[in-house]
Amino acid sequence: MIKNLLLLVLLCSLGLNAQKIDRKTMYDYSENVEFRIFGLTKQRSVDRGAGQLVTTIVAKKGERFVTIIFDFKNKSSETQIIDFDNIFLRDKNGELHKVDYLQVAGVRFTGKSYQQKLKGNKKRKIIVQFVPPFPKEELINTIVIDGKTIELKYK
Repeated sequence: MIKNLLLLVLLCSLGLNAQKIDRKTMYDYSENVEFRIFGLTKQRSVDRGAGQLVTTIVAKKGERFVTIIFDFKNKSSETQIIDFDNIFLRDKNGELHKVDYLQVAGVRFTGKSYQQKLKGNKKRKIIVQFVPPFPKEELINTIVIDGKTIELKYK
């Protein structure tokens, strides 16, 4: 219940702090998997943990953590692997920002591997947070997947 409420609050906050990403544009993750950016937000602080063991991480003044809600679609009939260890955001200085946290459709991620299975002909929303934080005013333009650069489209 609380996890679903947190997901709802995150989705509602997209309109308040979101860059106007083109939600209809599909990008290729691999030959059989495509994705779109359902939402992109920047926050000064992020929470890690659950229940009474929550730790809040606060970015320095003028910096923000980036959270992206990916909507993946498996176009094949076979299970595909999405490896978040190979997904990065590139900043304007060319530095890569790695995935630090992910959440799958309201379920808290508890494993040590950032690999997610996507069954054949299925879709899944995955919330991902990146570190280190970006400068507050910087536009997020580039995703790097397995060394391949993808330029994001905005409205």
